[in-house]
Amino acid sequence: MKNKSNFVSMITEMGFDINKPFDITGSGNENGLTLSLIIQGERENYLRSDLRLAAIKHLISSIDLKHDADGDYELFDKYMLSILDTIGSVIALNEPFEEKRNIEVVQKFIQYSMNSQVMLEAEKEGLIDQEEL
Repeated sequence: MKNKSNFVSMITEMGFDINKPFDITGSGNENGLTLSLIIQGERENYLRSDLRLAAIKHLISSIDLKHDADGDYELFDKYMLSILDTIGSVIALNEPFEEKRNIEVVQKFIQYSMNSQVMLEAEKEGLIDQEEL
């Protein structure tokens, strides 16, 4: 029971209102740790793609490897390649690219997207940064 009260106290300190609906999702077991994401709001909004996209973008932008490098000066590049590899596996499930490696799927997707209407629409919707004129 003590862990439950510590958890409630911790999320309350972080700005969550325990009297409003929320959901906790967890995944993975990376070196004995489980990643959990707490989402507060109405249940019908929990699984919305824009909310998941915001969480993904937040996690990626929060990567700070300055203290983790421990002499590995290529650690940042390796992590970015790992993220792109995962993105490539998702793209490969939804796009008909023939590339064998996930990272090559990302490259092909970017090349294809650069000259597409989708790129312009994503810019207009604020999903990606805008080209400076």
